[in-house]
Amino acid sequence: MPRAASLAVEACLGVAALVAFVALLAGSARAGRAARRAACWGAAAALVAALATITSDAVWFFEALRVDASTQAMKAVVAAGLLLSMLRRERAGFAQSSAVGPFFALVCAAALALAASAGDLLVLWIALEIGSAALLIAVAAGGSWSTREALVRRLVSSWLPTSLVLLLGTVLLAAIAGATRLADLETLLPDLRREPVVVTGMVLIVGAIFARAVRFVAILAGSPG
Repeated sequence: MPRAASLAVEACLGVAALVAFVALLAGSARAGRAARRAACWGAAAALVAALATITSDAVWFFEALRVDASTQAMKAVVAAGLLLSMLRRERAGFAQSSAVGPFFALVCAAALALAASAGDLLVLWIALEIGSAALLIAVAAGGSWSTREALVRRLVSSWLPTSLVLLLGTVLLAAIAGATRLADLETLLPDLRREPVVVTGMVLIVGAIFARAVRFVAILAGSPG
């Protein structure tokens, strides 16, 4: 399989996001429908691409991105989540005329796919922040503000603290190890594993990512749309 195929998931989501963005700019009565179709087909294509490239093994951009079986499995989960979300909203007749929600849902999925392949802590942090911001916009655009305000506030209250904790953990780990690339950290950490600051940094990073994921899923699962 060609090395370029390892980025097929990101390519599928990127093309779908571009189509949804064009629909958003058009602003016609059919924009929302076109954007939702782009999101559904893009998510389905990304899911197939993730499964088809599950055996890929590649690095990109000086190891800023890494592709292997675990990253592709996580991307498959992201694509499946996006597809189920779009189908759920389609059945509910959710925000029929708006292309904003589908577009930012695609941006969120693409950012999460990049986060799954992140080979650098800074790339991971940036990708997660972009994904979280896009998710907030997608949720806020899903209906009238009066019905979405409480949900958006809950998401923000979960996002900002974990963002700061994740950044703090990254700074602590980078300060001691002198590197943010995961490949370098994998080499350095065995000699630093007894350093309290290193352990603290790792706990903060893993804990922040896990806490945000669990909280976001819980909030969105309990929302009506």
